[in-house]
Amino acid sequence: MNNERVDEIEIDLFSLWKAIRKNLVLILLLAVVLAGVGFGVSKLLPKKYSTFTTMLLGRPEEYTSVSQDGIRIDDVNLNQKLIGTYGEFIKSRNVTMEVIENLGLDMTYEQMKSKVNVNRLKDTEMISIEVTDTIPLRAKDIANEMADIFRVKIAEALKINNIQIVDYAIVPNNPVSPKLRRNTALGGMLGLFLGVSIVVLKAILDTSIKTADDITEYLGLPVLGMIPRDETVGRRKK
Repeated sequence: MNNERVDEIEIDLFSLWKAIRKNLVLILLLAVVLAGVGFGVSKLLPKKYSTFTTMLLGRPEEYTSVSQDGIRIDDVNLNQKLIGTYGEFIKSRNVTMEVIENLGLDMTYEQMKSKVNVNRLKDTEMISIEVTDTIPLRAKDIANEMADIFRVKIAEALKINNIQIVDYAIVPNNPVSPKLRRNTALGGMLGLFLGVSIVVLKAILDTSIKTADDITEYLGLPVLGMIPRDETVGRRKK
C-alpha cells in the first residue's frame, strides 16, 4: 500500500513562496486597484464634521440646599444616575423639534436625532452634546442651541437650575469622515490579502505534473527517460 495518496499532495512553503514571487506583479496590481477604489469612494462620499458643547451637571434644588460647602458623595451618585436621563432628555422630541424650529432647519425629528450623540466625560460630572453634520457651521449651531434649550427645559422638568456650559461648540475645520488615508490603506491591504490568497489557493489546488521530479514525488514511479521537445515542429506546420 502506498504511503501517499495522489490527492494528498503537500505544498511546501518554498513552493508557495515561488508561486507568490511569480505572481507578484499581479498581486501588487490588485492592491493598487483596490487602494484606488478606497480612495475614489472616500472622495465621493460627503464629508462629515463633528463638534460638541460641554456642560457641567447641576443638582436638583432640594439637594443643593443640603450642603453649600461642597459636593457630597450622594450628590455625585445622583448625577451619575441622572446622566442617562439627561441624554434621553436632550434627544427628546420636545427639545429636538424646538432646535429645528429655532434654527429654521428643513429636517425631521429622526434626521436631527441621528446627528446627535450625548457622552459622559469619564470620571467627571460633565457631559458633551456631540453633533455630526455635513455643514460645519450647522453642526456648531445645533450643538449650542440644543445645550441652551436643554438647560431651560431641564430646569422646568426637574428643577435643576445650575447646569453650566463649560465650552460652547466651535466650527470644526477638519472632517471626521470619510477617512481618506485609512480607507486607501485598507483597500491596499485587502488587495494584497486577496491577491496572495488567490495565488496560494491556486497553488494548493494545482495537481498537474510539471517536471520529471513531480512524477517520482507524487506518483512514486521511476522516470525511465525523457523525450525532448522539438521546437521546430510548430514552425514546420506554419
